[in-house]
Amino acid sequence: MDDRPEADVHDGGGTDVPVRRIGLEQEFFLVGRTGELCDMADLFVRRCREAAQVEGFDPRCFKPECVKSLVEITTPPSSDLTDLAKSYLSNLNLALEVGAELGCALYPLGTYPLQIRPVVRNDPSYSVQARTIGQDRFLHAGRCAGTHLHLELPAGTVWPGIKTALDAPVAAQEELLDLYNLATALDPVLVALTRACPFYEGRAGGFAARTVHYRGMLGFDGLCANMQEVGAFSAYATRVEDLVDQQVERYGAWFAAMDLAGVDRRLFASTGGNLHSASWNPIRLNCHGHRGAA
Repeated sequence: MDDRPEADVHDGGGTDVPVRRIGLEQEFFLVGRTGELCDMADLFVRRCREAAQVEGFDPRCFKPECVKSLVEITTPPSSDLTDLAKSYLSNLNLALEVGAELGCALYPLGTYPLQIRPVVRNDPSYSVQARTIGQDRFLHAGRCAGTHLHLELPAGTVWPGIKTALDAPVAAQEELLDLYNLATALDPVLVALTRACPFYEGRAGGFAARTVHYRGMLGFDGLCANMQEVGAFSAYATRVEDLVDQQVERYGAWFAAMDLAGVDRRLFASTGGNLHSASWNPIRLNCHGHRGAA
């Protein structure tokens, strides 16, 4: 889960001449022919994956989200922007065709303009999150559709569980910092390019609706309003140790929030919880696979 939008920085495989890949994810609301939300994410994703296999696309590029009226369309990791655009448009076109067959459409703006109470998916990890921050507050996650940018990191700079490897080569650590700070600088660009509908729950607040309601900033009682350590925007990093300190602080804040809400910490571990799961910040480190294959 992520601010919507988010820049997510991944640990990737390396070569003698490094080529860093990029990926894109976009979430969409599913709506019926008259514009009302429809809870068809499971059927929609299943049909998209079936169609993707027929077309020779990656079926993993079509995913459900935390509520049954949100879906996510992603791209495979791409080494240049042209390939990224082609993959995105191909997957989006497939999704639009599947939606047309099911009698639904993809609503592309980051917030739905009217009052809604989305249906949260019956998943243990979402249950832990909702119980920790409050059921009503968690619904902001289902009212905000995200756009996420993924940047690949040098191999060995982020590991599962450990997160940031302080024993990585100096050059790799420097590139890690550069890419993290690049993602930080890109945050306002993503916010501007993926602006949501100005209305949120039927009201126009005069701000970027998705950003303020998801991050819980500027006085809005959003998703992360009471957990800024876990969900707030962070400053640029000057040392790899800064990233380690951020992650430790977020992890501690998340467990403190669980304790305050009376949620057993073992439930977090039982759902595969780790440092990444306890970080909802707009810019965050992530690891895919055992050696960070994006």
